[in-house]
Amino acid sequence: MAVKRIYPEAPLVGVGGMVLHQGNVLLVQRGKPPAEHIWTLPGGMVELGESIADALQREVYEECHLLVAAQKVLGVFEMVDKDKEGRIRYHYVVIDMLAKLRSPATELRNGDDAHAARWVPLEQLDDYRVPSKAQAIIGRGVAASAGNNVGCPLLDP
Repeated sequence: MAVKRIYPEAPLVGVGGMVLHQGNVLLVQRGKPPAEHIWTLPGGMVELGESIADALQREVYEECHLLVAAQKVLGVFEMVDKDKEGRIRYHYVVIDMLAKLRSPATELRNGDDAHAARWVPLEQLDDYRVPSKAQAIIGRGVAASAGNNVGCPLLDP
């Protein structure tokens, strides 16, 4: 049975990946609502029976054709969108994680539901109008990558 993304019966769980490589962060331009055309971190829905680490690795591969390893949770946020009548049109709980590129030689290319995928220099994030919540996660990911105690480790399911 397919999960209803629009007007869901319960909140849906998603994952996002903050991947840093040589001073650049991996961004995708979303190809579907509710964030169509927005530049943000790659990610998507957790499938039934799938760990959040596996979901992140699958989603980054589907959207960017890159192999990553999930490392730690950087933050959790909710996205709730209501229609004019006040009914909940979308409700996502998104777990953002730091991920390490496993195969740097792999060519980045967009796929699946991303219009585009790019390595963006950190100093150019403002040019991409990255949402503030994603910018906060990127900041936490940069700090964690530098060895600061940010986020929490992934525990085996």
